[in-house]
Amino acid sequence: MAGCWLAVTAAGLVVWISLSLAGPEAAEASPGVVLPPLPDEARVPFGEPVDGIALRVIVPAEVCPGQAIPLTVQVKNLSQRERYLSESYHSPDSQFVRIEIKGPDGKPLRQSARSEGTVLPKSFKRLQPGEIWRADIPDLQSELFIGEFREAGNYTFSYTFNGPKLPAKSAVGERVSHQGGREVRERTFDVASPAQLAGAWSGSVTAKPAQMTISPMQAPDLTVHEWGVFTVFNEQKFANLNRKAEWGNLPEFFYRQFPQQRLRWSPGAWDKPLIYFYSDRPALKLEVSVTFTDGVPVVWWPAASAPIDSGGTKATPVPRFNSLAWSGWLGSPVPNQGNRHPDGPSWITPEETPLAAGQWLAEARLKGAALFTVVGSKMQRSAPWTTDRLESERFIYYDGLVPSPDYLHCLALTDSSATVKKSATFPIGRLYLLDRRQPEKPRAACAALAAAEETKLDLAPVADLPAFIQQIRADLIAAGLFDAEAESLLKIWHQGFFENSGVVAFYLLPQSEYDRMLPLAVSPKPAAAPTRVGIAFHPNFDAEPAITARVAALIRQLDAEDCNTREDAMRQLSMAGPAALRLLQQAAQAGSEEVRDRAGKIIAAADASEWLK
Repeated sequence: MAGCWLAVTAAGLVVWISLSLAGPEAAEASPGVVLPPLPDEARVPFGEPVDGIALRVIVPAEVCPGQAIPLTVQVKNLSQRERYLSESYHSPDSQFVRIEIKGPDGKPLRQSARSEGTVLPKSFKRLQPGEIWRADIPDLQSELFIGEFREAGNYTFSYTFNGPKLPAKSAVGERVSHQGGREVRERTFDVASPAQLAGAWSGSVTAKPAQMTISPMQAPDLTVHEWGVFTVFNEQKFANLNRKAEWGNLPEFFYRQFPQQRLRWSPGAWDKPLIYFYSDRPALKLEVSVTFTDGVPVVWWPAASAPIDSGGTKATPVPRFNSLAWSGWLGSPVPNQGNRHPDGPSWITPEETPLAAGQWLAEARLKGAALFTVVGSKMQRSAPWTTDRLESERFIYYDGLVPSPDYLHCLALTDSSATVKKSATFPIGRLYLLDRRQPEKPRAACAALAAAEETKLDLAPVADLPAFIQQIRADLIAAGLFDAEAESLLKIWHQGFFENSGVVAFYLLPQSEYDRMLPLAVSPKPAAAPTRVGIAFHPNFDAEPAITARVAALIRQLDAEDCNTREDAMRQLSMAGPAALRLLQQAAQAGSEEVRDRAGKIIAAADASEWLK
């Protein structure tokens, strides 16, 4: 990979298990979760009783694409005696439950495979006269109709429980003993009690059909905003120092590809851009992916669903990758996820993962943004089936290396002016220069650059720095960010943008350029395309004229008569960074044969991974 490299600074498939809970009238959820009350029987009546047992199901009247589809099942004993029936009435994937859902086209949705099991007397529980059992399935589409609720329209639910007969006894195992030196094996049984046999219920009972509408996605259902700062370094030593400081200060529990892998642990034996999400819907299942067109991700948070560590050995590590995917639940409450105890709650209230004091990430946590909850891994490698943990955050953070948006260059600099050249074909709506070579007397320039040409900008004294900052804030909001996002961005980057010694330059990239470098995919697709605001930031802009002159002199030495001079020039150019690569690309086209050959070798060796050493 040839080209200039920089760090993107700034700012999942989750496998989750939702087990149905048979039990009393109240649904089971974690503390703080308030589930909506069930409709009364006048609105949603029970179906026709069979031998005193009646059934009803409740689904939401309306959801949007991707939203959880909870289903509540209730069984009521309308007879005057106690009955015993199998708890499997609430298991949508068992052979005893038949759920048929017809979509907008009137055709049944495709279901996943059903499980088969042995009927045991102990699974038959007592249901008193007038008593109601209730079970909650947090998300039916993840339980049985995986990925089938794609189209907007009306859906009809039909639910039938084919209650199995109570066996007098069922084999459950084998007891081994030793008698007279011989091994004796005896089968063990689960035996029905007289009360169970007297009150056993079996038969087929059906609930009245339930109706649900999936409405087309609207803006309040899902809005996606992202901002990122693309730092363009002129010299490699600045880039290395910056990356070491940035990535070294991130929490240890963040996931990373370099310098050592920490991926989400997914046992094989078991079946600083910042992205913000806004939604007025609870429990919205979200899948997000970002691809580094020419580059590599380095660090991210929370856990990605791909790639994951599936238990490979040191000899077969996870290969280097250039994309990340996340999948999880947006909002609160959300269905419980991960490897949880069968008696655990169906719904939980996610909480932000604690951060150490002083982390800039705390500034990024916007209370108006929805929580995004995924399954991650604890910092341990033993007992993999116990390492799952839920990770909730108000954004997705990822950072890495991408080719530099190297579209602006400083040609000359005086005390009162700067001459710049824009090489991009797109216009720069507003370029900001801030000169703090004399910190007590800052100067600045602000101008639009339309054509790819040289422009001389006057550096005027800054009488009111807060007003200067507010103009940048207004530009960020005009580009599509919310007020809180723009405020957070400027707080996080205040020191880099406004307290940097020397001259800095920054401008907003067109979203098309952002999308080209880092394609983003979100499912379900929001009504409006994601807003992505990228800032190209040149932190040591004043150093470029001197660096350019030094690099040009080194390039001329590539065909020097002295071999040692040529080799030393190659070594220094290989370490010079983006400014050298830009000029080397020009030399590879127009230089002498010797220069073209050596410049081509340096360019061919320029790889993002070298910047990580």
